[in-house]
Amino acid sequence: MYGNHEYHVLGVKDSFADLNYTGGGLDIEELLEIDPEAIVYQYGVVTPDAAEERFAMLEDDNVTSQLSAVQTERLYLGGTIDRGPVANPFQLEMLAKQLYPDEFGEFHGIGEIPEEEQLFDRQRLIDIIDGDLE
Repeated sequence: MYGNHEYHVLGVKDSFADLNYTGGGLDIEELLEIDPEAIVYQYGVVTPDAAEERFAMLEDDNVTSQLSAVQTERLYLGGTIDRGPVANPFQLEMLAKQLYPDEFGEFHGIGEIPEEEQLFDRQRLIDIIDGDLE
């Protein structure tokens, strides 16, 4: 599953993996029963405003505000599943910094990671793409 590569690399447990989920959304009771430690909004990297709106809805609702992820403010932007090898390191870095800031450093926002805190060499990636492998 290349589209979920960063989750596998980081050893993230899918709280919904045991459900016989066929799409269409979870009901609130199922979500409360599972009570995930963190919630990652898939495609949040390309629709951050939509993700923030969804997070605000979770925070403002009397029921969903009881979720552990909401109470501990562990609501994160996720990557896309439609990507290739160039986008993958960026999305891996973004998720690592959001889920594990003590280990990988703080996530400052999309495109806001200071050079000294970047987890991979952007110039090296550009050189590889350009074919300059020296």
